Amino acid sequence: MISANLKQWIEIVGGVAIVVSLGLVVIEIRQNTDAVSAQAISDLNHQANESNLAIASSSGLAELLLRASIDPDALSAVDRFRADSFGRGQFNRVYTAYSFYQRGIFTEDVYEGWRVMACDLLKHEGPASFWANNRSSENPEFVRDIDSHCKQPPN
Repeated sequence: MISANLKQWIEIVGGVAIVVSLGLVVIEIRQNTDAVSAQAISDLNHQANESNLAIASSSGLAELLLRASIDPDALSAVDRFRADSFGRGQFNRVYTAYSFYQRGIFTEDVYEGWRVMACDLLKHEGPASFWANNRSSENPEFVRDIDSHCKQPPN
């Protein structure tokens, strides 16, 4: 028969084992969260780089986006659609970064770079026009964030 003293020691060791196990689970969750954050940053940066490479390697796309940023009303319907599609991709990436920020995957500093990109886009007539025409279909909190940081008047 097991003595009462031995039973107490078994219970103590069992309790310590549970606490240690929980501590290891917390460490593993933190490591996984860090890995997910790093992958999210990498994926978004890759997408942004792909857009930049597309512009750099296609004189037609570069010319279209330049014309769209200067005078979007002068574009044909097809070119306007192409420029708007490109703009939608840009703002979708910023929204993804915003979503990661809201979920705690991105820090304020990481998200700020994406916010600055959106504000830089909105300094041009074409993207500003796109934002004005499409902001009502975006997440209202995201719109408030971009408008307040980029000083865009609501429409």
